[in-house]
Amino acid sequence: MSKFHVKELILTMALTLSVGYLQAQETPLGSKIVGNNDANNYYIGHYTVPGSDGLDIHWYGGIRFGDRMAASVMQITDAKVGIGTTTPSAKLTIKSATPYSDGAIRVLGYTNTSDISYWSESQIMMMYNGEYKNSISSIGNSYFNAGNVGIGTNSPTASLEINTPAVTGAETLLKLRVSDAAQDYFRIANGTNADAQLVPTLNGYRISDNRPVLYVTASTEANIDSGSDPLMVFDSRTSSASILTRPLFSWDSYGNRKMILNANGSLGIGTNTTGNHKLAVEGSIGAREVKVQATGWSDFVFKKEYRLPAIEEVEKHINEKGHLQEIPSEEEVMKNGINLGEMDSKLLQKIEELTLYIIEQNKKNNKQSEEIERIKKQTELLENENKVLKSVLERLSQIEQKLK
Repeated sequence: MSKFHVKELILTMALTLSVGYLQAQETPLGSKIVGNNDANNYYIGHYTVPGSDGLDIHWYGGIRFGDRMAASVMQITDAKVGIGTTTPSAKLTIKSATPYSDGAIRVLGYTNTSDISYWSESQIMMMYNGEYKNSISSIGNSYFNAGNVGIGTNSPTASLEINTPAVTGAETLLKLRVSDAAQDYFRIANGTNADAQLVPTLNGYRISDNRPVLYVTASTEANIDSGSDPLMVFDSRTSSASILTRPLFSWDSYGNRKMILNANGSLGIGTNTTGNHKLAVEGSIGAREVKVQATGWSDFVFKKEYRLPAIEEVEKHINEKGHLQEIPSEEEVMKNGINLGEMDSKLLQKIEELTLYIIEQNKKNNKQSEEIERIKKQTELLENENKVLKSVLERLSQIEQKLK
């Protein structure tokens, strides 16, 4: 103190008050104003600080500060400080006078002196440059409009960065639910179940009914429904290039792989091995229609320069090989399968060859029919002539009998 020391202040107060319960005493701890004749539990004294001393107030039952508006503005009881309450329950207890900005703690701006931040019973509002940047509220909206927010980190690099402490098993980074479906949730987690690793995992969990558990939806408006850019893109890549070796995507059920898309664009359904095929299916395929983009067709059979194998040649090949010419054997099909477009073309070739054989056979049949008709007419003519001849012979026989 600049004018006089605390010790001198205490002595002056003691001489001025002259109250029965207060008296000045010299104690081992220095000069004090002692109350109730108890220098240990009721006193106003001083304590030493570097280069000076401080005011020391100790009253066994507590200390209360008031003014003209209230008898107890602040009270110290049982090592607890209460502001607005006479029964503090923590080291510092503040009771709001109103639920609004003037109800509890108000902080005035230093850089911008007109800024007012406050902490009331229902919300914390932080103002900077005349605008409330951050709000934590139990009765309205909560928001953060200044800088990044970090949970588990004091140096966030994004609008919201969460650093979850490592635990044994899978860490949950974020979990969202609604109050009227408390057992359903959406979770962002670490799916490794291993230390020092992170595999970001999106997990939807639903038991309230049997509708879909998780939707991934890309939405737009009708006037934007144009152009060639896809509405949703799934991109597997390195930081600067395409994936060349590893599979890009898989569809699993509890670790059992059902479908896989490889780096070369081949898709495996029920199999991880696609070979040289763009689509490999382990099992049957059901479809109302299948369209194959063919690289050629078999109409060359009907061209004049095409040499149709003699039927005897076909018969010989069947007897020797057990299958048609240019058609794979059963052993080859079981080993290598068939190319649907190529096989359709070969089968059409055989059908067209068969059609030519039928046409040729039909020509032969027509000639044979004509020959048979000609022979039939000749036979009928001969039969008529035989009848005439027979009649003449009968008449000659009758004349011969009469001449005898």
